[in-house]
Amino acid sequence: HPEEIQLDGQKRHMTVVFTDLAGFTTISERLQEKTVDILNQYFSLMVPVITGNTGFVNKFLGDGIMFFYGAPIVNPDHAIHAVTTTLQMHDVLPAFNLELEAKGLPPVKMRAGISTGSMIVGDAGGADRSDYTVLGDSVNLGSRLEGTNKEYETRIIISEWTRAAVKDGIVTRRLGAVRV
Repeated sequence: HPEEIQLDGQKRHMTVVFTDLAGFTTISERLQEKTVDILNQYFSLMVPVITGNTGFVNKFLGDGIMFFYGAPIVNPDHAIHAVTTTLQMHDVLPAFNLELEAKGLPPVKMRAGISTGSMIVGDAGGADRSDYTVLGDSVNLGSRLEGTNKEYETRIIISEWTRAAVKDGIVTRRLGAVRV
């Protein structure tokens, strides 16, 4: 229903996910320009998982992916879809690691930060180039939660608002108060 899609700036309640590959710097230093081939293989595995769960891939950030739920089409289940997608991405990772190991490369681990809240979504940019993206404190929190995984040696950290949105649909454990 393209007539329902709005690209102008809107304030919406949504969920954003930031991922990153732990250990990928070691691989990229070793492979140099061949790193792009490995990333393309990884992205080719992960993007269908994201889009298959109604996610919108916003951008690739080096070896990471930023994606969100709740726009351009409204999705009342955005938080559970985001968490489910991230878990499914972790399920795909072992096969990718087997491919890396077959090439004599170390395995990687994916970290993710998931944040739910009020965001501004829309087409941002200039006349020649724009990007359908999300902005706001909830977006920044998602990015910072992804990085906080290093400190806690975890794979996925969700915000308290994401936890409230998924209720009992996902088993979680409290990490404590984190200043991000």
